[in-house]
Amino acid sequence: MHKFSFLFGHGRVAILWVACCCLLQPSLARAQPVAGSQQPSGVSTIQHVQDVIANWAPNRHVFVKGDIGVGRRQLDELQEWIAKHAPHWTVVLMESAAGESYSAADGRVYKGLDAVEQALGNGLSNRTGFGNLENAQTGESDGAIFILFLRERKFSYFGSDAQDRRGLGESNWMGRLDQPAFRAMRGGGRIIDAAKDTIQSINTQLEQAIRSEADSAARAERERERAVEEVRRRLKAVGERVEQVQLNAANLRQANPTASGALATPPLAAWLTELDAIAAELTPATSRDMSQRLSRLSDAVELHLNGYASVHGLDQREQALESKLAMLQQSPGDVAAANVDKIRKLISQIEHSAQQGELGIDEALAEIDAEVQAGQALLAQEAAAIRQAELRRKWIRGTVFF
Repeated sequence: MHKFSFLFGHGRVAILWVACCCLLQPSLARAQPVAGSQQPSGVSTIQHVQDVIANWAPNRHVFVKGDIGVGRRQLDELQEWIAKHAPHWTVVLMESAAGESYSAADGRVYKGLDAVEQALGNGLSNRTGFGNLENAQTGESDGAIFILFLRERKFSYFGSDAQDRRGLGESNWMGRLDQPAFRAMRGGGRIIDAAKDTIQSINTQLEQAIRSEADSAARAERERERAVEEVRRRLKAVGERVEQVQLNAANLRQANPTASGALATPPLAAWLTELDAIAAELTPATSRDMSQRLSRLSDAVELHLNGYASVHGLDQREQALESKLAMLQQSPGDVAAANVDKIRKLISQIEHSAQQGELGIDEALAEIDAEVQAGQALLAQEAAAIRQAELRRKWIRGTVFF
């Protein structure tokens, strides 16, 4: 029974049209007011939709055409309520759209319901200050109009920019945003409640969405500020690690004056320049990029520090390796001879790299560990074969004796 009307080129205007589900009982006959006249409360009476455009003002929120069966006192209360709680809304209550005609800017002429839709969907925002109504928090257009067609039993909705962008536009009207109006009209044709409940429902959802956005923006800003502080803390820590590299490099050169590897000549100047650049370019907006740059620099610094640690611990590692080599050489069949030879060559290479202050000692040590494990596996296979052979001999001897 109820039908949704789309807005044709509404621009910055949000328009809500609501019609009832059942006709009200006709009220007593009364004299029709003069078109465009305004009651003391601010409620305006019209004869045609163009009168809304001609008489619209920021403080005029209720326009009435014909006999809608609602008393003046109720209309006054609606006007006061909108002025206080929803000042960017305009309510148009029409007995019927019959006889309406509207000429659009492109020359086309619309009749009946279409005329009202075009006049209020385009004309009101383009020809009056209605289109300049903006949300105080977001600056988006949020003017809205509630229109009721009593005889046609129809209501429609047009979302504003503020509403459209938050899931409160035309696409969500039928079956969702129109429910307050449905309930009010089905509950006895309560026209005033249909308008108030719909306005209140949409405004509440709009305010909640904007507040949520503000909260999210505030949280995001706090996160960006925390990110900046974190990068600053890491800058200080990485700077201290660079100083450790400088000290280790000096000690290595003192112990090995001819050393020319990366550990002996780390790129300290380039690192310090990068630290200064990151600090200078650090802002809440660039904190993520600066964090990534700092991570890359930190990795390079830590690589050098790990290299110094490997050089310093090389003697202990070699002692542990000698005991493992001795075990590998205990093979009756010398099955791990190739592994032992390769390990000794790698140890010799590592010692030379350490003297030159070169990186890559950890990789060579890892290769040595792999050779040790391979040799141990060969020894385990040899021992298993020996045990198997011994068991076989025992079995043969036992069988022959029996």
